[in-house]
Amino acid sequence: MSEFSVILSERIIEIETHLRFITELEASAVGRGTGIHTAPVDSEPVNILKSGFLVHLYNVVEAVMAKVLEEVAIAAAVHPPKEWCNGLLREWALGRVNLSRDLSVHDAETRFVVLVQEAIDRAALSNVSIRRRTGNWSHEEVVELATALGCPLVISGPVRTAACENVFENQMPPMKYLRHKRNRLAHGNESFLDGARHIPSSRLAELRDPVISYMVEVVASFDQYIVGKSFLHQTAP
Repeated sequence: MSEFSVILSERIIEIETHLRFITELEASAVGRGTGIHTAPVDSEPVNILKSGFLVHLYNVVEAVMAKVLEEVAIAAAVHPPKEWCNGLLREWALGRVNLSRDLSVHDAETRFVVLVQEAIDRAALSNVSIRRRTGNWSHEEVVELATALGCPLVISGPVRTAACENVFENQMPPMKYLRHKRNRLAHGNESFLDGARHIPSSRLAELRDPVISYMVEVVASFDQYIVGKSFLHQTAP
């Protein structure tokens, strides 16, 4: 089992504990023990915890995708670049040279020459890393990464619809909404007190379910990509 599979399993348990705690606090706030609510409870500790839950849930996506990039790089490093598929070779090369940074002509030339030497086995691989294309993850960014690396991303129709198409709030599906709210909270555009004040725990569960289901299928796709060595060129052993 890949490390990112383990991370997802562990984080799911954390998320369940977090949401259960919120639900119990909501029930306590209204003097009920059922934990079943159709409207939010206006309690400062509960509101802060609910905003924290949104960040926590997004961090599941972040942790898994960061580990995916790391494990693809580790698997690729066992093989010389000439054996890699075109997508992986391109992503590695662009990250290795990193022309997006301000470089002198000399530094750019040096990086390019080292890149060529490593690519043709004239020098040992000094660093294998897959560049991160975006600051934050949603469905579009996951698809972009999978496409770039040549990883067949297999997301079932119902999961895709629930996580990436059906509107959750503000005309955004769950995956996009989660990234949006995380950014708003993390950058201080919304306070943790007010960010999720309007969302009852039952709605948080409705956000959690499609996001977790989506990430389970993302993990399965990248697992198969690594185990099946789909990152290698078809003619590679």
